[in-house]
Amino acid sequence: MMMAHDTPFIVSCGVYEIENRVVVGVLENATEDEKKMISELDTIGGAIEFEISQAIVTYDLVEKVGA
Repeated sequence: MMMAHDTPFIVSCGVYEIENRVVVGVLENATEDEKKMISELDTIGGAIEFEISQAIVTYDLVEKVGA
């Protein structure tokens, strides 16, 4: 979903196999519905954790710097 650009609110993802965790970095403005959509991919329950990121996405950077 990230690679297809279907989830612009996700900025990073890390897989931690030993801990059975997937840490998903989301933008501050990610809605609960967007997080729920990702959580529903967790078929075993409890494996997905969200981490809030204050990353500046490219289009915001272009607006601020001017291209």
